[in-house]
Amino acid sequence: MFAVRTYQLSIAEPLEIEKLEAKFPYNKSNMLDKLKHLRLKDQSIVNSRLNECNNCEHYIKSTTTCKKCGCFMKIKAQLSNQKCPIDKWGPVYDQPTT
Repeated sequence: MFAVRTYQLSIAEPLEIEKLEAKFPYNKSNMLDKLKHLRLKDQSIVNSRLNECNNCEHYIKSTTTCKKCGCFMKIKAQLSNQKCPIDKWGPVYDQPTT
């Protein structure tokens, strides 16, 4: 017999990077610290990516996940090095510095 640990995510409360940042403090070895540097600074790119997702047949609106890759798209769309699994949008490497 195998023990299976399950996790429940609230659909009413979307999982976002800010909530993860508040829950897990940064240190140099922390993955969230690394993700912070990959976060897109241009919100219009994030909005454009999410628009593509919202109009896609593989997007599950109730869970904000993609059927193709299984990712939470509200998080994935904010990361500069990520791409759509069916190539509707790609990585962004040249970000303005602020």
